[in-house]
Amino acid sequence: METLLKLCVLAVLVCGAGSAQSGDPEPLSNRWVELNQFSVGTRLVVFDDGAGGPTSWALQHQEIIEGTFRFDTLGKFSLRAAVADGDSIAAGWSNTGAGSSSGSSYRVNLKKIYLSAKPISGVEIQYGGLGIERGASSAIASYSGDSYLDGARIVVARPQDLFFNEISVTKAWLGDLNAPNMFNRFRRLGGSNYQQYLVAKKFGKRFSSSADYTNQWGSKTVRQAVHIGVAESRIFDAVQFDLYERTNGTRANGFNFGVEKSVVRRISLSGGFTAIDKNYGDLNDDAFFHGDRVYAGANVRVSKSFCVFSLVNRAVDNNYAVPNLTHFHVGINYDLLGAIARTGLFGGKQI
Repeated sequence: METLLKLCVLAVLVCGAGSAQSGDPEPLSNRWVELNQFSVGTRLVVFDDGAGGPTSWALQHQEIIEGTFRFDTLGKFSLRAAVADGDSIAAGWSNTGAGSSSGSSYRVNLKKIYLSAKPISGVEIQYGGLGIERGASSAIASYSGDSYLDGARIVVARPQDLFFNEISVTKAWLGDLNAPNMFNRFRRLGGSNYQQYLVAKKFGKRFSSSADYTNQWGSKTVRQAVHIGVAESRIFDAVQFDLYERTNGTRANGFNFGVEKSVVRRISLSGGFTAIDKNYGDLNDDAFFHGDRVYAGANVRVSKSFCVFSLVNRAVDNNYAVPNLTHFHVGINYDLLGAIARTGLFGGKQI
């Protein structure tokens, strides 16, 4: 196991990234349709457990397509949908069958589809299959970026009137954790076991913050997060800090502290320490879930559309057997939006 961990660390330093995405891609747009994301990727995952089980590995694939259909020229009324891999709320990748983990078929799920109405400037009403709002919180100490809800949300973005850049209220159903396809979840619309109240504030381009109160299945959690650009320090480019407190039931708190640094023009490194309690629920990033962990990652941007990424984390000093004691992955991701733009299907226009 010690040899494996050393190889993992070496691969991180050589290969690249804590996540498959590096910033939000610029969408493509014409009169009717906006293509917000279209990417494909593959990664090798190696992991072991804290109970002395054998080291396991899997080769996984990922496809994500997200787009918007506009009913009017101003985009006040639209339908947004996303299809993606992953067989659970925290999973955005599917096994190919290669490795010690069982394979899954090559299919994508309709994870999100919702109607959006913007009756006045800075106000949006969403209804249908939604993602979870995180504000400035990371997926490590909040919810996975692949998570889904069924219900309604109101988003108010009028900082000139209300100080906050965003205020959102969500009332929805969070469940069917292993049924990501929206066709199996339409029946949940109208139900409610999840409420969230979130505010987010930015100060210039370098400081983003948010706070939210979430009631999930009767479990009440308060989260706060900040992301600060500190390039002038010449030590790090940015700092991320997440904090949460569960105020009832199995009361607990936890945090994530991470840093980012660009070492050369196309290579960036990241790392940090996180402490997530064992009753958190495993709805956060599937590379972490719970436990006290140190982690390191990097990202090699080979071109505007192509990147190589990797991540390693290791549970440390926990007083219980952590199921995923060590996690390592390395892979590639290709953003197809640039290639589609060159076909002229969207008039060659990027917005």
